[in-house]
Amino acid sequence: MALIYPVILCGGAGKRLWPMSRRSMPKQFLNLTSEDSLFQQAALRVSGPEFEDLLVITANDYRFIAAQQLADIGIKPNAVLLEPSPKNTAPAILAAAGKIYDEDPDALMLVVSSDHYIPEQAAFTERVAAAKTSAKSGAVVTFGIKPVRPETGYGYIETGQKLSGADGFAVARFHEKPDEGSAKKMIEQGGYLWNSGIFLMQCKIVLELAEQHVPDMLRSVRQSLKLGKLDLDFLRLDETSWAEVEADSIDYAILENTDNLTVFSFSGRWSDLGDWQAVMRELSEDRQTDSKGNLLVGKSSQINSHSCLIWSDNPEQVVAAVGLNDLIVVAMADAVLVVHKEQVQSVKQIVDLLAQQKYSQALEQPRQFRPWGWFETLVLAQGYQVRRVHLYPRTQMSLQTHQKRSENWVVTSGNAEVQLKERLVRLGANDSLDIPAGTAHKLSNPADAALTLIEVRTGTYLGEDDVERL
Repeated sequence: MALIYPVILCGGAGKRLWPMSRRSMPKQFLNLTSEDSLFQQAALRVSGPEFEDLLVITANDYRFIAAQQLADIGIKPNAVLLEPSPKNTAPAILAAAGKIYDEDPDALMLVVSSDHYIPEQAAFTERVAAAKTSAKSGAVVTFGIKPVRPETGYGYIETGQKLSGADGFAVARFHEKPDEGSAKKMIEQGGYLWNSGIFLMQCKIVLELAEQHVPDMLRSVRQSLKLGKLDLDFLRLDETSWAEVEADSIDYAILENTDNLTVFSFSGRWSDLGDWQAVMRELSEDRQTDSKGNLLVGKSSQINSHSCLIWSDNPEQVVAAVGLNDLIVVAMADAVLVVHKEQVQSVKQIVDLLAQQKYSQALEQPRQFRPWGWFETLVLAQGYQVRRVHLYPRTQMSLQTHQKRSENWVVTSGNAEVQLKERLVRLGANDSLDIPAGTAHKLSNPADAALTLIEVRTGTYLGEDDVERL
């Protein structure tokens, strides 16, 4: 039996989950609901015996985060496509469909998002299997979620005639996100499902539909794929051709113009974790709230508070609440959010305001990721900076010099090799090394275990741009 080719769409900034989700580390890569990130959960969900190796399409900024997170769970993807710029879901799906079609013209592709929470994996796989026959017959299958409340944050699918020989339905119509009154009416009337944005279809079918409805988009996407360049384990889509692509969602560009469209319902738990209230709702299903309906995460405590989410992300920081009602409090080392539950949709607006005010916390996490690992600033003051630096196994930095700062390294765990001018210096735990300004050096981790060190910078200028790569 032919296997299904899974495709994970891995873009988006997740502004409504600020301060934990930021442009430099968006929500799909965060461990919000378990020890695995949402992206890792999505990859594991589509890595069973029913599936071929997955294809990921993401942004250049996230390529190393995605690759490392896949490696951490033992998954090697078929391909990782890099979008030169975000163009919504239609171009991304067409790029993935084109890549898979060129390898297997009869392939079925399952398109999933990287940031959905679906804890019932077996039930999800069963739904995909149930829809496979319909997709192989030429239909475009979407999956709808049985609504459990009048949700205004999701689009809806109106179901039509029941399919013969299957438990799916024809799609009668898509509905935009409704107001609360319309949502209640849909729930009462029945026959409506939340639009999950998950699709199962033959690659050749979606490419044929694109040729009919968005031929210019398809032409530019195919050209961008054809002219794409391999870069390490990534395929960079051609930037010039991609720039000609008009951004659009798969719903608007293709699906709403398609007659042969079916929907299969899923009654298991599902959420796109689109805001903090959704996070609290899902976590409350898995964790015990206190007697007043408060959900406490990390080092957090409360008295005389009701129905609050109080979240301390920093293990060295205690968050204490007194007399609060219906509030979301999320505290990180460099930023704190306090918002009423009814205003969680406005978090995106405050992030935009912070960005306009040039606060780095609007977009950047304290921990910055690089191809070799990550670093985070622990102390920053006039004339000196203390950073924690972490190198993945078998990685290295470039050979470089700094003109305006000196550095001192102390290894806290692992083993380091340092090229210092013409010398090779080996360091173990508790060993230290001084690197004067202007000295050529390269840090490497030769071991199969991670390397962590404390770096102290001193000098007249400590910025990241004081570097000359040799």
